[in-house]
Amino acid sequence: MTSPSTFRIEAPSAEAVIEVREVGLSFEDFRVLDGVSFVVKEGETKIILGESGSGKTVLIKLIAGLIRPDEGQIFVNHQEITALSEDRLMPIRKNIGIVFQETALFDSLTVLENVAYRLHEEGGHDEVEIEQQVREVLGFVGLEDAIHLMPSDLSGGMRRRVALARALITKPRIILYDEPTAGLDPLTGRTIVEMILKLRYREGVTSVFVTHRLTDAFTLASERVVVAGGEIGFDTVDLKSPQSPDLRTSFIVLKDGRIVFEGNERELLQAKQTDPFIRQFLS
Repeated sequence: MTSPSTFRIEAPSAEAVIEVREVGLSFEDFRVLDGVSFVVKEGETKIILGESGSGKTVLIKLIAGLIRPDEGQIFVNHQEITALSEDRLMPIRKNIGIVFQETALFDSLTVLENVAYRLHEEGGHDEVEIEQQVREVLGFVGLEDAIHLMPSDLSGGMRRRVALARALITKPRIILYDEPTAGLDPLTGRTIVEMILKLRYREGVTSVFVTHRLTDAFTLASERVVVAGGEIGFDTVDLKSPQSPDLRTSFIVLKDGRIVFEGNERELLQAKQTDPFIRQFLS
């Protein structure tokens, strides 16, 4: 891989928590990303759609600093990360939670040990404090009773919820989701999406959500948490109405490593009427 570009432009947008500028990346002769630019503002959910191989997961890894672009810039919390060393990336990553498609749980560790892994890496936490924090996030994802189980004892949906708990343990303000419902049945997938909706409601985190499941994408774009009588529920917002609340959710559609659409759900459905690729992709 070639070294990141040394070209520099103006400072990042004041509202941007994540900013990707003219990013390009190739693996050997295959152009994965080509001039990709977008901004994720504080509290926003950015949903990235695209066919397999369009560069969706690569973007997640770039934002997390796990790989570097060949050219362009990436800012996280107003700091450019594209040329930072691993040591200098670590403080930035502490504010980022990542939920991988494969869950990436350690098979030899219990649920408690998996979720607590980042706290042990950071140091400075005693075991009583660690278990208390783990129980709190497991309670949020509905798995406190599974704290001493091994990953092999868990269903696929439970493993995804443990992965979400692990991402939440350091209370990050940014969460990156890489196909968190892939391979799950519709009911279990819906459960994961509801967890994400609750997290958005409770914490107002900034999120990037990569998926190929359109149902999950449109649920995030159109549903909100409602609380009545102490009970949590969900309702669908009429996004066509001028009085509808701003759910701060937008879409990006990738094709052949380039952004071919960026906008909200209403604009995406309008593009379906005029753009053959969007129409085919959403059908």
